[in-house]
Amino acid sequence: MPARRGRRSTGSKAFEGAHWAAVWADAAAPFETRGREREAAGEWAAARDAYFAAYGLLHVGRFPTPNHPGEIRELPPLGEATTARAGRFFSPPVEVIDLPFVGKTRRG
Repeated sequence: MPARRGRRSTGSKAFEGAHWAAVWADAAAPFETRGREREAAGEWAAARDAYFAAYGLLHVGRFPTPNHPGEIRELPPLGEATTARAGRFFSPPVEVIDLPFVGKTRRG
């Protein structure tokens, strides 16, 4: 019998976009807080690491698909913000820029 492709119901909300995004955003929040605290204390390396950890969690939260409707669309801007915060403490510093591309602007 050939393998079936497509969605499989698990009876769980685990892979519903809004729930998935909220779980990962909640996981990232303490790292964002820690980043702000370390930044205020002048501990640049610790701030960078905390912000980058928050970015990683927010990036994972974009899946199972980054084009899912609802709250999951809010995660990329949050991830960009934490990347920008972390980037200030890299050597050399990393900054977010907007690039024109095929009639649109892409963030990089």
